Amino acid sequence: MKSVFKAAILLAGAVALSACTVQKGRNFSSEKAAAIVPGKTSKREVLAIMGEPLSAQTNTYRKDGAQKELANPAVIQRLEYYYSERNGSENAIQEKILPNRLLDVFVMNDTVVGVRRSSSFSADSTSFDHAKSSGLKKGQTTQQEVLAMLGAPSGKSVYPMSYVPGGETWFYAQTIINLANGANEFKRLSISFSEDKRVADFTVGVDSENRPVAPAPVVIPVVIPARK
Repeated sequence: MKSVFKAAILLAGAVALSACTVQKGRNFSSEKAAAIVPGKTSKREVLAIMGEPLSAQTNTYRKDGAQKELANPAVIQRLEYYYSERNGSENAIQEKILPNRLLDVFVMNDTVVGVRRSSSFSADSTSFDHAKSSGLKKGQTTQQEVLAMLGAPSGKSVYPMSYVPGGETWFYAQTIINLANGANEFKRLSISFSEDKRVADFTVGVDSENRPVAPAPVVIPVVIPARK
């Protein structure tokens, strides 16, 4: 499921960098997005809070967050909200960075089952220290200890997008669209909790990909014969 979030960032970054306009997408409030609670908020409430998404797509999942087969396939709709400022690097967490924010809301049976957010705006940055994940201990570290270690997550999900029924999965994520070196840089940390609110499993990833580059224009020489 993490590939969906990454693909959205790649596409949004490529479009934003190829556009002539200063802004791309539609701005939204991260504070309002925080009111969306997996397992409680309905799709109608999401639309009332956030407005219509930039895009929506529906996928069928046959495995849960622990990659175990589901008794019945889960039909989940993803609502995507995105905003970036092409010439707004002064609002980013550092120079030569394209400030962007992305929100994915996952809905099943009209109820939110997952929320994922990423931002490189300084005002609501989702930056985190992935190296601290080395302190996580499966079966031991509690949610309160994770909060003290990493701060509040930028996303959460419940079953079937979580590890087990009754448990939660927390997400920490940030994507940096680097204008200086032409790369998209990803940091991701997914922490799954069991029903007793202790870490059941976690995955961490840091990588980068070069953005698609538009082909250079082809120059065709034109020879005009001299008049005799």
